[in-house]
Amino acid sequence: MYYSDYKQAASRHLSTCEVLLNICIHEDSCKMTPTELMDIRINIFYLTGYVFECLFSYALFSVFHGRRKNYSTRHALIEAMRGADFQTSTPYEMIAENVFRHRFIKTAEKLRQIYPGELDDVPFINPYHPMVDDDIDFLLKSWRSEIRYTQDINIRLTDAILYKIVQVAKKTNLNISSFIQSNVF
Repeated sequence: MYYSDYKQAASRHLSTCEVLLNICIHEDSCKMTPTELMDIRINIFYLTGYVFECLFSYALFSVFHGRRKNYSTRHALIEAMRGADFQTSTPYEMIAENVFRHRFIKTAEKLRQIYPGELDDVPFINPYHPMVDDDIDFLLKSWRSEIRYTQDINIRLTDAILYKIVQVAKKTNLNISSFIQSNVF
């Protein structure tokens, strides 16, 4: 896998979330059972978490690789294990534990450290961004990859909250992309 694949995956997941949200809110929701609607809502929540994870991983690997678009994440880990500096002195443990164990909150924190103040327009990397209200903050901090295995989550997933999180994901996608284009490439 190449680090630029994270950006493509984020865009694909975001498009899927928008389609699913449209189904929930507008189209066929009246034809669905409450269980079917909840399944779709959980999938939107699950996929938006992956949007954030992929975007933050893309940004972090962009720091390491600069313009080398065909640089694999496996190569990055090998270099990290060998002690390569990567401009950020990020140890292998941070990459393995945070990126590959789906801990995108830790990856966001690392990006804040690498670029202090430079990512303030990116929701959730900047925890005080106006789009990150209590609902969004709670959802993102509650996200776990294991959600894909269960319907039993104790999180209120209304259409309005899911609409907000998809909007935050869209803004994050736009702002991460702009930042990487102007600072790395």
